[in-house]
Amino acid sequence: MDAGSSSIRPEDKKRKAQGPPESARPHGAKQSTASARYTLGKARSVDVVGFVEARAFEINALQRSLENARSAGNTRAFQTLPRHLRRRAASHNVKRLPARLREKALAEMKKSAQTSKALAGTDRLTNAQTSSRYKRRRARATREEYELRQAGKRWLETHVWHAKRMRMKELWGTMVAETPNERSHRAAYRAAKEKTYIQDVSYFNTLELTGSEEAIVDVLRPLLPPDGMTILMKPYATGARMAPLTLYRAGMYPLAALGPAMALWQPVSSTEQRKLWLRVHPANANAVKAELEQAVEDRSQLEDQSVRIADITCDLVSFELLGGQSTQLLATVLAQSTDLGACGASVLQLIRALPNPAVLPESVVIALQIHDPRLEFPFKADPAHASLSADEQQRLHEILLRWPVDAAILDRQQPSAGIWDREECAKSLARRQSEQALNQRRKQQLIPGMKLKPDPSIDVAVPLLLVRTGPEAQLGSRTGRMDRQYIDTLAHGWTLVAPRGWGMPLWMALNFAGARAQGLNECHHVGFEAGLPTFPANWPGTSAYNAWDGAAATAAYQKWMRRPPGKRVNYLKFGIESPFYAPFRQLLGLPGMPEAYPRISADDLECRMKRLRKVASKKKEAKANGQTSAGCALDSSFPAPPDYYSAFTDANVQRLAEVDCKAELDDPELKLLVPPPPPQSGTYSSFGRVWHVHDRLPTLAEQNIPQLYPEGPVDRVAELKRLNRSVIFEFLDLVDVLVKDPSQYTARTDRIRDVFVNIHHLINEYREHQAKETLKLMIQQQIDGKRQTTERILSKCQELEQTIERVKLEAADTGTELTAAIAGDADQADGTTHADTGQPERTHTVPDDGLARIIDAVHNLT
Repeated sequence: MDAGSSSIRPEDKKRKAQGPPESARPHGAKQSTASARYTLGKARSVDVVGFVEARAFEINALQRSLENARSAGNTRAFQTLPRHLRRRAASHNVKRLPARLREKALAEMKKSAQTSKALAGTDRLTNAQTSSRYKRRRARATREEYELRQAGKRWLETHVWHAKRMRMKELWGTMVAETPNERSHRAAYRAAKEKTYIQDVSYFNTLELTGSEEAIVDVLRPLLPPDGMTILMKPYATGARMAPLTLYRAGMYPLAALGPAMALWQPVSSTEQRKLWLRVHPANANAVKAELEQAVEDRSQLEDQSVRIADITCDLVSFELLGGQSTQLLATVLAQSTDLGACGASVLQLIRALPNPAVLPESVVIALQIHDPRLEFPFKADPAHASLSADEQQRLHEILLRWPVDAAILDRQQPSAGIWDREECAKSLARRQSEQALNQRRKQQLIPGMKLKPDPSIDVAVPLLLVRTGPEAQLGSRTGRMDRQYIDTLAHGWTLVAPRGWGMPLWMALNFAGARAQGLNECHHVGFEAGLPTFPANWPGTSAYNAWDGAAATAAYQKWMRRPPGKRVNYLKFGIESPFYAPFRQLLGLPGMPEAYPRISADDLECRMKRLRKVASKKKEAKANGQTSAGCALDSSFPAPPDYYSAFTDANVQRLAEVDCKAELDDPELKLLVPPPPPQSGTYSSFGRVWHVHDRLPTLAEQNIPQLYPEGPVDRVAELKRLNRSVIFEFLDLVDVLVKDPSQYTARTDRIRDVFVNIHHLINEYREHQAKETLKLMIQQQIDGKRQTTERILSKCQELEQTIERVKLEAADTGTELTAAIAGDADQADGTTHADTGQPERTHTVPDDGLARIIDAVHNLT
């Protein structure tokens, strides 16, 4: 630094930087300085909200341009939707898209139609056929067609909704959703863990036991373990909770387990009669019902009080919701209660603030009565947890410590009201307004899109039951602290039970509120992740498990057998003795094998090379022993000669002719030359096929084919007509399966084959009668033919006799002329003499025309 700059004081530098004082500045300079200071102050404190609001248009335009640039060239309108919202054939029908995307989709369809050669010069936008005969008649015949397709099986109320989105499978006499068409295992796990997972479990059977409490307990006592009478405990006996049970065959505890069940008492009433709902899996429902009926019959012989058993499965619908947000979703959908002051409604609004249903006590019951869910449709669940006041938090704390018993009672004065009164539920369903009536009411709203308000004069109420579902339902017993350590929280949720007829309105409301629908396979995956055994797949020792595991083992075995022998896994090489099912019976030392399991021999598990070596060794052994091996059966239409053909030599044939007693031959080669005696009974094999010595029609059971008509004497004409109709029904099912799930066509074709085999078997029973009538007809034809031949011979003989007589007459006339001619010839002899006698030689001449007539007559006869 120089000396001049170093002598300036810091105060002078600050004054110089600030400029001259305001008094020494002109008036304009003062104003500019003030505005500069104000602007600088504003710049140091920016109002973010005001800044964004002022430039909201630019920000929105930027976002729209980014979205358009992202989806302009590589995605269509329907591809912008999430996968679970996409519909089939959405590219051909804009109505399958949300309203906000229909304009864009229509523009894309018009653009595609302009460049299409097939649509050039037409007004159509797609190649889709919209005027087929099937679609024209679909509106009139949909109900009849659905009723026809339900023959032999039961459809749930949500079947049509599931059939459009999932693969359906017939299990336990019901069409059950097996798995969604899209990949959903991870999505199902996330939904059950954090959000809401929903499954239609209306296929579960519900048995209603009506009688006195003592009588119902006596009926159930033989089916329960000695220490498993949980239904008598106070929390369960009052109907406030649903009791978990494990059922056994009567008097056979701890063997012969039937499976888990859930029991719910009707809330205590002043009458002596009570009801108990027993909720069981359909895999063991028939066995449980049979045991209960037997127990009721045994008890009725000792006491007068009887218990009535009714299957009310078709009178109820039920949905299972799992996940952390299941409580909030249910509180949102079921918030429109008819009595907001009821205990159940108030409890539901309080527990919606809980982060997870696992906090609540398990198996508790909440009774509700809500308005028609279609009035407030669609619902939108609030993802954020509800905030509670101090008083509400105190009440929630008391609920968690001691669950209110009144939550399971809809009306204290009438505990049997609500869903327990099936007659009242049926009347409410009959008075329910149709969709058309609701649409007319929506059309009359002043503001379009406004939700309808409940009108008590025309709108009916829907009684519901909410049951806190948890591990107890899968285990069939109460869970302790040790069990909870190994069970994940995703096994907790709710079971919603409603009267029949309200399945689809509640299902649509829950799905639009945010629940993710899943199938039976996802239920098994969630149970596996939760560490819980799923019935019947994880309950070995029960008859339901044997049927389930046997069917799975048979399917796995058939899939393995369909592969070429060279491509199959050689399980014997890897030391796997039971590759298709778990050998629990072998591990426990139990004899026998259930009928449902496939019968697999060691030969079936061998590879092709081992099998060929085994056949070759059998052939060599048979040749050495001089016998025919069973493994060398003649299965070809032109088989090779047997192994002992080389023994038929001229020397052996001559030696055999010299033997007097052929039954005492010692030479093995000569024994081969002696033919075996013809079989007198049983069967014999020829060209690889088994034939009966006494020809008869084998039964369907001998052919391993199910008989579809009754045993004994039947009206064959009526049965043939019935089987003909069955063929038509099965063919319609096959067409439906080919449209929805072509991979399931094998079972349908097998059914059609069984029906045709039964038809042919009934027809074959007419073969004996047909053979007799055919033989009669053939004999009659032969007799008629011989008669006609005899008549022709007789007519020819008559013609021949007449011709002979005519020839005789002509011959007589010709003979007279011949005699005269001979006499004339003698007079005109030419003087020639015979060579031996020396007499003159005479020549006789026969007229040519007479001889020609004789020859023609004989020729005509022949």
